Amino acid sequence: MSTQRPSIRRSAAAVGALLAAALVLLSTIRSSATEPPNALLPTTVEVPLSLRTTPFDEDRVLMVPPGFEISVLARIPMVRFIMPLSTGDFLVAQPAFGTISLVQVQADGTATVFSLIEDLQNPQGMALYRSDDKLYLYVGESNQVSRFLITPGGASAGEKTVIVPNLPESSSPELRGSYRHELKNLVIGPDNKLYVDIASSTNADPIDTTGDPVRSAIYQYDLDGKNGRIFARDP
Repeated sequence: MSTQRPSIRRSAAAVGALLAAALVLLSTIRSSATEPPNALLPTTVEVPLSLRTTPFDEDRVLMVPPGFEISVLARIPMVRFIMPLSTGDFLVAQPAFGTISLVQVQADGTATVFSLIEDLQNPQGMALYRSDDKLYLYVGESNQVSRFLITPGGASAGEKTVIVPNLPESSSPELRGSYRHELKNLVIGPDNKLYVDIASSTNADPIDTTGDPVRSAIYQYDLDGKNGRIFARDP
């Protein structure tokens, strides 16, 4: 597993004041026909007794759409990205720990959490792609994009295949150990292309436009990682 950098830990912690430590579930309940559309209503977050530690040791209220309730399923530290599965379960990325975890939702409203993939380099973005009877999970690590063959319910993952290597991160010589936005997001578009962001090294640094690859840009790839090109960039 990669060494945890303080900047990654701080960035992950910033996501959390109230909900980064918790995985939440919105479920439909009866709503009133008199409520205006698109209104948000104050709703107390439901928390099992076993999870009532800070910040859920006191009632918390969120604004949610009419007809919804919100409850805590699990307390998972340093979560940065959540990927729902067709089974109703979730995958969560924990960059600071180099881990993708599976959250299995139980019939009683509780959840079981276990590590699905470990020893990754700051994993963040995730995307699923089904090809015939196979289900692939794409993971954006800070230095590459990797692909795993997983079971339909996400209960197990096959060997790792790196499809886009050598992406810039803090260890890249050009950046000299300083890269504030090294985590990678990705998505698979309706055109069956893979889109990966390579973010700016700071909020505004002209050197990003001359890097190789260019930073502050979105790249498009085939699903096997080939034919990469800049799809959009900061001028």
